[in-house]
Amino acid sequence: MTVEARITPALAQAQERLIEAFEDPWARHFCKHQARRCADDVLRLSAAYPGARVLNVGGAPYLFEVFSKEMGLSVDTLDIDPGRHGDVIDSFGLSVRAANFEIAQERAQIDLSAYDVIALCEVFEHMRIDLVGMMTDLRRRMRPDAVLYLTTPNFFYAPRYIKTLKKGTSGPSLVTEWRKLGEIGHMGHVREYSRSELSEFFAFTGFTCDFGYRNSRPSSAKIGTFLSRFDRFCQEFVITLRPNGTPPAG
Repeated sequence: MTVEARITPALAQAQERLIEAFEDPWARHFCKHQARRCADDVLRLSAAYPGARVLNVGGAPYLFEVFSKEMGLSVDTLDIDPGRHGDVIDSFGLSVRAANFEIAQERAQIDLSAYDVIALCEVFEHMRIDLVGMMTDLRRRMRPDAVLYLTTPNFFYAPRYIKTLKKGTSGPSLVTEWRKLGEIGHMGHVREYSRSELSEFFAFTGFTCDFGYRNSRPSSAKIGTFLSRFDRFCQEFVITLRPNGTPPAG
């Protein structure tokens, strides 16, 4: 059943403190428009896994981390270039390590077995190197009792899908998304996926999937907003992945 993302008053105050700490326009925009989604992630995790040790992949601009501190979660973060926002990391006392999680050699330096939860929140759609290799490596090296918490946009999100049909496109602008590598330091959306594609992929890489469905930002499209109340046309998938059986070779 599709649910609406939420943010508590305490987390809203933390959001405002973080926005004030940034001069970077991209970071300020992210913190303003992604707060409900990030707050909902932290509220879900703190309720389901109290006291858990969490590894968050892809931290900047650290809204997830600041919310997690408010909710008592212990979070270590991986970011491609923590130096982009070093002053904010220091100011909020965050634990951030430089690493590109897509690169096997850098990922190998992380002890994944130390974590109860590995979080990939709105990161999967940005990845462009070796999804199968990355996920099978995760499956092998994370603890059998740990979970992978993964959120990603739904390709069939109704307002956006209607817009792409009108424009004759298959997704976000190639120019806009690939330019982000040079403009903000990480890739935009490579592509977005449907539930059936994700189910097939995660089963192949050795995981069982528990799908949730969420809308975290309002849309001005009336028909699209109505349709997004149905799971098939929701804005985001919220997926809990658990190791299952033997991962594929390779």
